[in-house]
Amino acid sequence: MKKDSANRWRSQLLAKPFGPSELFTLGNRAHGTQEAIQCGFCGTKHPKHTCDDWTYHTFNFLGRQGVVECCGRIVDILYREWGREFTERRLEDFKKSPLESNFYILRGSIRDAVKAWGATTTKQAAMVREPNELMESAPG
Repeated sequence: MKKDSANRWRSQLLAKPFGPSELFTLGNRAHGTQEAIQCGFCGTKHPKHTCDDWTYHTFNFLGRQGVVECCGRIVDILYREWGREFTERRLEDFKKSPLESNFYILRGSIRDAVKAWGATTTKQAAMVREPNELMESAPG
């Protein structure tokens, strides 16, 4: 029996969980649930959580809702293979309209990254100056 394209998207994509994310703790929706949930990639049925301090984190990819804890590794691979290109495109969009509300998290991330960059370069510059100053003040 031949499946139509609508049913193709309803079926599971993977035969088993692909693995949890090693890089991301939240999905791109920044959403989680303690309710029972089925991963849209591997079909794993996660039971309702009874623990109040734990949640399943979800992400959307290719029109499916995945669970970070069982198939988040998909996003890790995507990031490793496409991260630089996505970052460059996102920053190009940001340069065109930096005050748009959808960039509110990015603005904070850029501020923190620039501060870290400045602290690192200041520390590196001090390490370079120190041996030079010692050499200049050495008796000779």
